[in-house]
Amino acid sequence: MNLLWLVPGEVGGSEEYTVGLLRAYQQLRDEHPEQDIPELILYVNRRFASEHGDLCAAFTTVVAPINGSSRPVRVLIESTWLAWRSRRDGLDAAHHGGGTMPSLRTVPGIVTLHDLQPITHPERFGPIKRLYIRSMAPRSLRAAWRVVCLTQFTASDAVTLAGVAPERIALVPSGVGPAGPAPSVERRSAVLDNLGLSGHRFLLFPAITYEHKNHRTLLEAFARLHALNPQLRLVLTGGVGPAEPQVRAQIADLGLDFSVYRTGRIPSADLDVLYREAAVMAFP
Repeated sequence: MNLLWLVPGEVGGSEEYTVGLLRAYQQLRDEHPEQDIPELILYVNRRFASEHGDLCAAFTTVVAPINGSSRPVRVLIESTWLAWRSRRDGLDAAHHGGGTMPSLRTVPGIVTLHDLQPITHPERFGPIKRLYIRSMAPRSLRAAWRVVCLTQFTASDAVTLAGVAPERIALVPSGVGPAGPAPSVERRSAVLDNLGLSGHRFLLFPAITYEHKNHRTLLEAFARLHALNPQLRLVLTGGVGPAEPQVRAQIADLGLDFSVYRTGRIPSADLDVLYREAAVMAFP
């Protein structure tokens, strides 16, 4: 599995999806040792190895000599180092989870496609991202042995925009993890106290500040609600994305500096508390 593209804290929901998928694969393997489940080797960048050490310990893992932050360097490493390692390690196939495959490959490829937004909504992305996806994604998808899509909508885009033969698409909806035990009252209180939310009703939006996540519309709506109920709060979790300056400026322009809470990335256990305690989970 090629995870060189997965830079923790920067790729958003696709990180949660991929990490959840790997943990489910590990669980399946551990609970059903009698089944002939294919061996999975992870090819990761240094930041992934540091952030997700439990997964690297659970699978055979090869750490590439990059941290993943530079797209040109990552693309170069995929077409050189990864191609060499794929042949050396005797892989039957390489699964590329980032929506594209390197131009130079030595084994058949599988691609997971989350969406083609840089093609369908180019105004939401920078010029480098648009150019890269427009040039690489259709070519990668047509060359893939299988294309995994999470929704029929994305599968339709793969057919109409990238020319993928429908019979090579596997539609695999996202799984839902089992609900863990409810946090104790003390745990909930501690999280809310730490974030300054005790005594406040709040709305929650967990997303990196990318343009297509549409924080702008949510902030406009929240400003109207806040005018009617000044005690209401909006909690924005997730890392910093390209739209961060615009989001911060809009918060200031709307006079919401003390009513919009920015937590950054928080542990999943804390996020679970916010999901349970929020009046609304907003998804604009």
